[in-house]
Amino acid sequence: MTERKPPFDFADLSKRLGELKFPEVDWQELMAAQQKNWEALGQANKVWFEGTQRVVQREVEILQNALAEAAAASKDMLQEGDARAAAEKRLERAKSTFEKAISNIRELSEAASRANRDALEVIQKRALEGFDEIKSMIKPKR
Repeated sequence: MTERKPPFDFADLSKRLGELKFPEVDWQELMAAQQKNWEALGQANKVWFEGTQRVVQREVEILQNALAEAAAASKDMLQEGDARAAAEKRLERAKSTFEKAISNIRELSEAASRANRDALEVIQKRALEGFDEIKSMIKPKR
């Protein structure tokens, strides 16, 4: 029986890999950089959470105001005697309520976007710093 040659020469591969010039890495610096990455991620989460918390607080305020206005409107409608005047008043309130709702939606949307943007800026800043750190960590093999 004839001996089969492997399709790939692993001895040659080992030799060639040994000839490659991989940069040396300072593992302490690398670990410190990773620690900074985790800290930045934590900071981004904190910034996002605080922004989201402000959005939720504002939503509660808006809801409380809307309920108070609805109660006042109901009271006013019960006291209105003239049907035409009552209809005009309801129409004007409906228009005002709609305009306020659009304004509130815009405000909440912008606040949520701001929270996301602020969190992303923390991550972006750290990522750019990280690229520079990695570049400075790589030292040519001697």
